[in-house]
Amino acid sequence: MEGSFSEQIYLPVRQLGILLQSQGYQDEAIAEFRQLQNIIHRHYGVYSPLQLEPLDFIINSQIQNGDIGAADVQHQFSYRVSMKSFSPNQLEYTDAKIRLADWYRFTARFDRALKLYKESALNLNKDDLRAISRVKRSIALTSYLSGRCCLEDELAAAYNIGVKAPDFDRADLERALIDYVDASYLAGSEVNLEKFSHELSKNLEPALLGFQNPKALFSTLAKSRGFKDSNAQIILFKDTETGFSFGKNRSKPDPVSVGNPVTMCGETYRSLVKNKDQKLSIDVTVDINPQGKPILISLAGDAPPKLNRYIRTSLHNSRFRPAIDQFGKPSESTISFRQTFSANNLSITSSANVYDWSNQMVAQSCQLTELASL
Repeated sequence: MEGSFSEQIYLPVRQLGILLQSQGYQDEAIAEFRQLQNIIHRHYGVYSPLQLEPLDFIINSQIQNGDIGAADVQHQFSYRVSMKSFSPNQLEYTDAKIRLADWYRFTARFDRALKLYKESALNLNKDDLRAISRVKRSIALTSYLSGRCCLEDELAAAYNIGVKAPDFDRADLERALIDYVDASYLAGSEVNLEKFSHELSKNLEPALLGFQNPKALFSTLAKSRGFKDSNAQIILFKDTETGFSFGKNRSKPDPVSVGNPVTMCGETYRSLVKNKDQKLSIDVTVDINPQGKPILISLAGDAPPKLNRYIRTSLHNSRFRPAIDQFGKPSESTISFRQTFSANNLSITSSANVYDWSNQMVAQSCQLTELASL
């Protein structure tokens, strides 16, 4: 009798673990998923790829617990299992590199993320245009989050891949084009849309794209109380190989970032608002020039003056997509929205619209500013 190591109990244990995880009992779920891993180790070896699924389950529960350090250990082991189990010409091998790169990007280790993305691109089948496009988008997002240049070039390449891919339908292609347009305005690059106008099925409405780069956010934060600008930038841009601590042992119950559509650090919001329980909102109107920069910002609502000033500064330091007609011609335009301040729980991937990328950058930078203040 093998008891707890019997393969016959694998499926019931798996179902129990998934149920516990879905109900929020993460520690109990991890114990069940560990048992799955032990069963696989007993019958198929310590480096069997069969354990990749329970490893994913464990990682998800550890992230839900906020134990990023433990999740990092499991990500590294999962990667080693894949490297030992698959050869470079297998899709699983490349997928493991991309998954670890995604994790590095999520935990603000951008140099290592970019290195793995570029390695994975070399292993991809040249005919797998969708996969190549995904890696291009991932490189673009990582470049943006880390304050590097040229995200628009990567998204232009992703768009051109879509043009060549037979399985890209018109909606996918137009989405890729809009992302390239937004990336160009976000980066402050010149946009010549007239040669792409035949791909647009309708006029593009103006949109808030967010901060051009982390430095624009830091410039805004520097005006708020108690922010250590230089420390945060060192943490963000140095990307050291040692001392990884992003998200570890975060004991503060308050949200890291708040606000929609303008995202801001939770600590900044709490420093600007006395009554933390009051539900505030600001009605915002921004006039935008054809280059995607704000001309006139109008605010109305019940927010305290300090919060109004912060939102105004954020918008002044932000980039916008102006209105663009079907022929690719931008024009002066106006965007209006209601700014609210509920908590954010963001995890943006490279498949998200470019106009959402700034929210992830702000959330990560807010986490880094907390570390800088320790």
